[in-house]
Amino acid sequence: MNFRKGTVSFWRRVTALAAILSVAFAGLPAFAGIVNYNADADLTLTTPNITLVILSGSAANTITVNPSSFSVAVGAGDKFFVRSNDKYELLNNSGISTQCSGTYSQLDIEAPAGSGITVTVEPNTSTLCSSGGVGTPTPTPAPAAAAAPATSGGGGGGGGGSPPPPPSSPTPRQKAAPLPGLALGTLLKLPCPSGTVDANHSCKAVYYYGSDGKRRPFPNEKAYFTWYTDFANVQEVSPATLAQLPLAKPTTYRPGVRMVKFQTLNKVYAVTRDGTLRWVTSEALATTLYGSDWNKKIDDVSDAFYTNYAFGSDIASASDYSPAAESDGTKTIDRDMGFE
Repeated sequence: MNFRKGTVSFWRRVTALAAILSVAFAGLPAFAGIVNYNADADLTLTTPNITLVILSGSAANTITVNPSSFSVAVGAGDKFFVRSNDKYELLNNSGISTQCSGTYSQLDIEAPAGSGITVTVEPNTSTLCSSGGVGTPTPTPAPAAAAAPATSGGGGGGGGGSPPPPPSSPTPRQKAAPLPGLALGTLLKLPCPSGTVDANHSCKAVYYYGSDGKRRPFPNEKAYFTWYTDFANVQEVSPATLAQLPLAKPTTYRPGVRMVKFQTLNKVYAVTRDGTLRWVTSEALATTLYGSDWNKKIDDVSDAFYTNYAFGSDIASASDYSPAAESDGTKTIDRDMGFE
């Protein structure tokens, strides 16, 4: 499958995920170069035919417009505001919430001071925004300052006592009706055109079609391989079919398999259900849970994906967490999201 070619270079560009997921179609507008908007500007999508408004005061390095979505690269410290006067929910791959008023919905994108971000936005025309309030732009929350885990022996260790209980099961959620010809819980991608395909082409992106009826991109190769061992079961679908599936936040790491840390934080986290992170409070504890090579079982996660995760209680002893129990209890992404 063409997807495998150029996989390494594709997955390594984590902070450019949204640009990777986009593709420029003939006849559709594509903007390039740093643009500062001194007046409102229309942005038109064709599938379905809707018009959004880029608000005055926005800044963008690049914008790529696709039939049902657009991708915007926002430079470090810059802001980008897009509004739907139809009040559509503005789904995006960075987990930024749509803000609502009585007459419109709005997405406020603010890049961290130290790095730019790229966000793919796909309006959901079947859902109108009905909560919150538009006003002050809402930036991606900055991670709280934290002390580094202890680097000397002692403390927090484990040993003895009863093994931790398996993670509790969430209340099962109701499954959505799948599209004809598709099965919930499968992997999807666009077919690649013949000939040489650039590693950034949208056909390189793989999505998980969840039991909630939405598609979730994978943020990087490492996260993908916590769930799957290869790409053998990836199903190709047409652009029209893919466009019918609402875009949800990226898939998070499978619980128990790897630890993660954010690039600007010193804390190392274990992963639990539905993208919930728990701080591993000492090196000794990390050794007990993940072995003497624990430091080789940590993946860096871009700060752009900080809001995709939630945070649970700290892990203070080995009885608080079991990697094996977490992994065994979430063998599928649907199970991780609370579906049986």
